[in-house]
Amino acid sequence: MVTATVLGGTTGLGKATIDALISQNINTKALVNDIEYFKRMYPDKLPGKVTLYPGDMDNNEAISAACEDTDIIYFCVDLPYQDWKRKMNVYITKTVYVAEALEARIVYPGNMYTYGKIDAAQLPLTEEAPQTPNTEYGQLSVAIENRLMKAAMDGAELTIIRLPFIYGPAILDPLMQAVFLSAIRGSATSWYGDPDLPQQFIYVEQVGKILAEAGLNAETADTIIHAGAIEPITPREWLEKIYELAGSECRITQPSTWMLYLKSVFNRDVLQFIDLKSRFDQSMILDDEKYNLLMDQDYLGTATDGIEDTINWFRYWFEI
Repeated sequence: MVTATVLGGTTGLGKATIDALISQNINTKALVNDIEYFKRMYPDKLPGKVTLYPGDMDNNEAISAACEDTDIIYFCVDLPYQDWKRKMNVYITKTVYVAEALEARIVYPGNMYTYGKIDAAQLPLTEEAPQTPNTEYGQLSVAIENRLMKAAMDGAELTIIRLPFIYGPAILDPLMQAVFLSAIRGSATSWYGDPDLPQQFIYVEQVGKILAEAGLNAETADTIIHAGAIEPITPREWLEKIYELAGSECRITQPSTWMLYLKSVFNRDVLQFIDLKSRFDQSMILDDEKYNLLMDQDYLGTATDGIEDTINWFRYWFEI
């Protein structure tokens, strides 16, 4: 029987991946920072058939215990922006050492920041498009992918799924948290970048299914795949749908770059919004040819499929 370990079980992406693996009756283990927090992420019913290992990526013994005899390691760890810069490479290196020792496969959810500034003529972006990151986050993302690809040459298997922007239950990054809470409370939300350029958004439950299959599918070993089979939508249209389903009037503000730089002098966390603005000031659409060739089409829907469930989860989580 195949055994899978999810690192980062208390993230939205980890939760969705655990759910997808359990639905396929995969022997599933998860490293979770806090078992009670993990349980609270489920408003109705806890998942069955998952073995939880308390600990985080700073705890080598917990990592080893969670990954013992595993065949697939799903790296679903997420960190606040400043911690991401300081710690993510360390956590990736730990994962690589374990995977190499076990000859296990690593499934890594990549992002689109690796591409940096692009020309509209390059769209849709294929997996072979040049990576020219123009933000620190993008440069770190490229470095992580390069470290993982070296691991693939040293004994581990690797699948990288590059993803559009993720939203859904337990996705609590500052942008998604602000968007959904603003819609629920009927206040204006900030959008960083041009709200009228087509983009792709993907529901986290779909991502969990994609990652689960990517680890179990023999044809996806040692490859990079774009999860790009999602119809583009402008952020304005996407936000208007969120507000409509939340029962509020959509109001969007657009902070200027100079204002963000000014705020970052006093709060370094604001730098992530400058990266976001760089990302959303251009249209980024992923090519879907390779995905369609190797992956199950039923896992992808539209950019608005999970909005209502996400609103309900945020109401539950924040007791609104």
